[in-house]
Amino acid sequence: MISRIEADLRGDGPGLTRAIRQALEALLKELSAKAGIAPEEIDGLAVTGNTVMLHLLTGTSTEPLSHAPFAAKRLFGETVTADQLTLSCIAPGTPVYLAPCAAAFIGADLITALLAGGLWDSGDTRLLADIGTNGEMALWHAGELYCCSTAAGPAFEGAGISMGMGGHPGAIDRVTVRDGKLRAHVIGDTAPAGVCGSGVVDAVACLLETGQMDETGYLEEEVAPICEPVTFTQNDIRMVQLAKSAIHAGIRTLLHTAELQSVRELLIAGGFGSYLDVENAAKIGLFPEEMLPCIRVIGNAALSGAAMLLLNTDYRKVCESHAKCAKIVELSSNPFFADE
Repeated sequence: MISRIEADLRGDGPGLTRAIRQALEALLKELSAKAGIAPEEIDGLAVTGNTVMLHLLTGTSTEPLSHAPFAAKRLFGETVTADQLTLSCIAPGTPVYLAPCAAAFIGADLITALLAGGLWDSGDTRLLADIGTNGEMALWHAGELYCCSTAAGPAFEGAGISMGMGGHPGAIDRVTVRDGKLRAHVIGDTAPAGVCGSGVVDAVACLLETGQMDETGYLEEEVAPICEPVTFTQNDIRMVQLAKSAIHAGIRTLLHTAELQSVRELLIAGGFGSYLDVENAAKIGLFPEEMLPCIRVIGNAALSGAAMLLLNTDYRKVCESHAKCAKIVELSSNPFFADE
C-alpha cells in the first residue's frame, strides 16, 4: 500500500505517475529487506489508495476527476502485472491487485478500511469515518452500505493552520488544561515549533474549556498562546470550524438518508484518528457528542484491509461487491447537508 508519498505534487500526470511508482519501488525494497528476502522473491502485491492515486499509479487519465460529473475512468478491483506498472525491482509477471473504489471520491482506501473494521460482518448499524483532507464516511444499515465524501480541508493534518505542521519532532500533539492553564506535550520532547492535527483538536477544546474562546469560536484575544512560541489565531479557529463541520454534517447526512438517529458503533480510522482524543473531538463537535460512548479507534484500517486482501483472496470479491453496490450520498447538492 502507498500510505504516504513524499513527492512534489506540482507536476504533470506522467511526472506524478513516475514519482508514485518510484515511491512504491522504494517501499517494496524496504519491506523485502525487513523480511530478509530479495524484491524478486515477492510473488504478489495488494495496493489500496484513493481513486486519484490509483489512477496516477496506473497511468490512467485523471482529467474526468477534475470536473463534474466526476466520473472515474476506472474503479479498479482488478489485477495487473508488475511490468504493466513498470515496477522493475520485482519479477515482471508478479500479480498486483488494485483494490476497488466505489466512486470518484470514495476510494479503495475506504473500502479496505471497511473490510478491516468488519463493518458488514454483523447485523449491527455501524458507521466508519476516515478523517483527513478528504473526509470519507460509510454507514452500514439493514444490509445496505451508504457512503459519502466531504472536503474537510487540511486543518486536521496540520496544514492551513498558521503554525501547523505534520506529526514530526517539535510538533505539539497533546494539549491539556492544568490549574486553568494550557499545558502542551511536544513530539520528541524538544522545543515546540508548531502544532499537528491531534494537537489542533486538543488546543481548540482547551481554549473553549478555559473561556479564551466562546461557543461560536470567537477568540477573546487576537492571538491565543498554546505553548510559547506556538499560538492560535482567529483564522486558525475558522479553519478548524470548516473542517469539523464538514465531517459532522456528513455523519448527520448519512444518518438522515438512512432515516436513523444513532448507530451501534462509530469507527474512527486513519492516521489522524489514531492519535485523536475522542472526548476533545466530541467537545468541539467533530462528531455528534451523543456518539462518544460508541466510538472505537481502529488506526490505519486501510493498510490492515490491504493486508487482508493480500493474504485471503476471497475478500477481494466481497470488497468488489460492496464497492459496486454502495449507495453514494452526494453532499454538494444535498440541502440537508447544507443546513447541517
